[in-house]
Amino acid sequence: MTSDPRVALEQVQLADQRSRPGPVDWWERFDAAVTELGEALEGVALSAIARAFGELSDVARDLAGEIERLDAHAAGRRRAG
Repeated sequence: MTSDPRVALEQVQLADQRSRPGPVDWWERFDAAVTELGEALEGVALSAIARAFGELSDVARDLAGEIERLDAHAAGRRRAG
């Protein structure tokens, strides 16, 4: 684990695309938000950093909700099967 947020962001983006649950387009939004945050962290504008963290938060929340919904659906099918 690193204390440099830019290195941590690069590690997040290196995740194997095939192992990501949920819709690909949602993960593309996530990757775009991570990239935006990395770019914001290279600057000095706190407002840009705050916006980028906000976007990443929104995307991560949406993605987590979708994955949770897919998991619940799959669990329901296993119980019914």
